Amino acid sequence: MSWTYLFAATLFDVIATVYMKQSDGFSKLFPTFIAITTFGASIFLLALALQKLEVIPVYVVWVGFGTALITILGILIYQEAISPLKLISVAFIVAGVIGVSLSSNALN
Repeated sequence: MSWTYLFAATLFDVIATVYMKQSDGFSKLFPTFIAITTFGASIFLLALALQKLEVIPVYVVWVGFGTALITILGILIYQEAISPLKLISVAFIVAGVIGVSLSSNALN
């Protein structure tokens, strides 16, 4: 169940980041409300995951997969620039997440 909490926390963090962008510096009420609410949900779920899982792989998964997802959404939603270096860099982040998780007894 802890891994479920962790992946849900990551998704909520990504949703919050997208809505924070749409809030236009917290000047638009609805996106601001969604951003703050989903950031809160993300932190709550992260705390639940940390009850059973080690802190290093939890944080690496939360930040690493979040970064990869935000990169994809930035390209798809906001037409942000894509380059081979950006894609390779994100691939290294994902590889690092997998490596840290496998080396930390995180799968137990």
